[in-house]
Amino acid sequence: MAEVKKDIFAVPAEPRAKGKGYERHVADLLGKWSGIKFRRTPMSGAWGKHVALCDVAPEDPTIYVPAFFECKMRESWNFIQAFKDPDTWEPVLWLRDEERKLVEKKAFDRPVLLFLSKKYCPDFVMMRECVYRELFGQDLVTGLLNDFCLLTLGTPDGNFIVFLTDMLFRYVPYDEVKEIRWAEQNQRYYGSLIQPSASG
Repeated sequence: MAEVKKDIFAVPAEPRAKGKGYERHVADLLGKWSGIKFRRTPMSGAWGKHVALCDVAPEDPTIYVPAFFECKMRESWNFIQAFKDPDTWEPVLWLRDEERKLVEKKAFDRPVLLFLSKKYCPDFVMMRECVYRELFGQDLVTGLLNDFCLLTLGTPDGNFIVFLTDMLFRYVPYDEVKEIRWAEQNQRYYGSLIQPSASG
């Protein structure tokens, strides 16, 4: 009998565990995509406080990855609100909040990718449009991923875009992701969250 391969990105038949369980799920997806072992960040201890600044990070803290990975498994968000008022859509607010935390910790050397889901739903990943262009080197108008971008949300501080995670991972090999140190162009990414230096 032929072996049936399980789709690692398939929508689950049962609701996913919230919180820690969803972080472990995203760590597993990132590991299968990148070949790097990821883990959820402990809430205490030296490893969590001083090495990992996000929900999911490589098990080996010396491995550089080009983004901070945050996870939200909440039932409150919906796409209707995204169309009504993108600027106050919960996932947009969550991503901005994570950016502010990184700025406060002076750890804004890379952008934030936000993974989100809810019961019986697939995984989505959201990022700023400028992050998409820099990390993946694709053109949203003519590039391949234009076929898989679910939403482009215009807000006063830039556009946010949403993908199905499985489509992003299927069509963008991890080794094609660019390594960009955002600290060198922080005003471009974090914008008004970062105060101009005294030297201008």
